[in-house]
Amino acid sequence: MKKRIFFLAFVLISLVSCTKYEIIFDKEANEDFELSLILNLNGIDCAYDAATNTLRYSASQAELSNFEPRVVFQDYTEVTFGGVELTNYSKNSLGSLQLNKRYPIEFETKEKATTLYLEFTSVPVVQIVTLDLVHKEEKILGKLTVHYPEKRFPDLTTFVGVEYRGKSSLALPKKSYGIKPLSSANLEDVKKVSFFGYRPNDKWSFDALYNDPSKIRNKLSYEVWKSMNHPSIESNYVEVFINNESQGIFRLGEVYTQSKLQLAQGSRLYKGLDNSKFTKFTDYSQRLPRSAIWADWEQEFPDPKTEISWNSFQEFAKLVVKGSNQEFTLSINQQLDLQQVIDYYLFVQLCYAKDNVGKNWFYLKQSANSPFQILLWDVDATWGRDENGSNVSHRLLVENGLFDRLIQLNPDNAKAKIKTRWTELRNNQFSTSQLFLLIDNELSAIENHGVIQKETAIWGQTLNLRNEQTYLNNWLSNRLNFLDDYFNNL
Repeated sequence: MKKRIFFLAFVLISLVSCTKYEIIFDKEANEDFELSLILNLNGIDCAYDAATNTLRYSASQAELSNFEPRVVFQDYTEVTFGGVELTNYSKNSLGSLQLNKRYPIEFETKEKATTLYLEFTSVPVVQIVTLDLVHKEEKILGKLTVHYPEKRFPDLTTFVGVEYRGKSSLALPKKSYGIKPLSSANLEDVKKVSFFGYRPNDKWSFDALYNDPSKIRNKLSYEVWKSMNHPSIESNYVEVFINNESQGIFRLGEVYTQSKLQLAQGSRLYKGLDNSKFTKFTDYSQRLPRSAIWADWEQEFPDPKTEISWNSFQEFAKLVVKGSNQEFTLSINQQLDLQQVIDYYLFVQLCYAKDNVGKNWFYLKQSANSPFQILLWDVDATWGRDENGSNVSHRLLVENGLFDRLIQLNPDNAKAKIKTRWTELRNNQFSTSQLFLLIDNELSAIENHGVIQKETAIWGQTLNLRNEQTYLNNWLSNRLNFLDDYFNNL
């Protein structure tokens, strides 16, 4: 009997001594959409990028002054930072640290030692954990967590449906994402959430910014448009991780939804899908609309699953394209909010948004009796760059059938209103100094987040923000001079 007990004890000791305590840093998520614990600071898991062996933690510089976080890591691991072994489940003094600096941090088990790098960033960190590959056809289930560097916004964890978004941009190596927040692990259980204190919404976008060498053009456009007192898209920069892989910098932004626009019964919303003769108002489709799509336009509201409603927009499109000169002149300001559309016309001329007068624009009728307004959307091919990031001449004009008829027929003295409004804007929102300041502020924000080097490492892009600022400012100066001459002689 004693021999048997001794033998069992020997086996148990042998098994324990042979157990491999090893951290698999890049382990797949479990069924609860949880990644392996590597390092947790103050209740927040550091995001891990396997390609660079880097841990990222979102913090303000003030928080890093005499940083003393509560540290948690795996039980069978010894962790050393700055030559000092850290105490698990305890507050540890890490000293005064700096943003955007790489700090070696060593993880040692009985099997081996591994050196990772801990980095602190002022950009909010978004981690999306999925069990399947993201694709375009339909949303897959995931879990999203966002941590902000400043605690005025509450951190958020929620289930999400996630998919690729875009059309031609899907061919690019870095993809944009669309998400819808969920109350549970059910893709139909949609809810509204808020990021950065914005209005709660049930759809959000992550813009990849891939072809923009400045990374600011979309957000810059929305900021200028908002300064003109028009409904715009609120957005901010974040770093996105998909599981254990950093995707680089993104623009997290609102999406036009019923909630965002406060749409009600009688509201109508239509989106241009392509730069076609129909969406540019140079031709009119005689085909009767019977579904959510008509003549390269898409009905966004009301929900086409419950109601197909094209009468008001079909009547408007027919007036613009087929109406006689007299009909157009007498009726267009009843169908269209002319002053708002003049602002849109001047804005797209300012930044040469040639991709936003066919596709990438919405027509909104807030109520049954209100005229249509235009909403700005996806404004990345602007400010001297096209959709491929190539240089664009400053001497080009944005044209389509609607704008052409407004200029040619001059309803309600539109040309004088265009000239007057241009002068007003040039003395305010479109002044050279104001625009240069906005550009510098946006570029400084990107620069301070310290993500450009990561963007280069991940996607192989050679980026120089200050060189791009020089190009942008020169293009804009020439553009403003060109447009001043054009509108003065209109």
